[in-house]
Amino acid sequence: MNNGTTILVDSDAFIGWLIANDAHHTQVKSALEKIDDMAGKLTTTSYVIAETTTLLSRHYSQENACQFLRYIHTSDFPVIEIVEQVRQQAEELFLTQRTEKISLIDCANVIAARRYNIQAILGFDRFYSRFDIPLVQ
Repeated sequence: MNNGTTILVDSDAFIGWLIANDAHHTQVKSALEKIDDMAGKLTTTSYVIAETTTLLSRHYSQENACQFLRYIHTSDFPVIEIVEQVRQQAEELFLTQRTEKISLIDCANVIAARRYNIQAILGFDRFYSRFDIPLVQ
């Protein structure tokens, strides 16, 4: 990856970053340092924000979820809104998948990566490799 690479942050990376005892915490911290060193740009999608907020509330606490949302809104973290055309393409991609436990959010991330020239994903889901989208870990 080059300087200025745009990287989409997935829910598992947000959770790994925010929750100190999460299995991915150390990996996410290390990846964020690498991204910072190469002047990478982070972004995420509105679907990832919804998923991350829900997972934090369900598995950790409502306060964790609220802190995350406050951070997103006060930090001006770049967020790609999943609009109708991207949503439809994500749903079409989802319908073509034949393996279990595929997420519509992950399909939307694939479509967003293609549409907005995102070079990599900060996350841990191997699903993205099917579409030649590298993971930053």
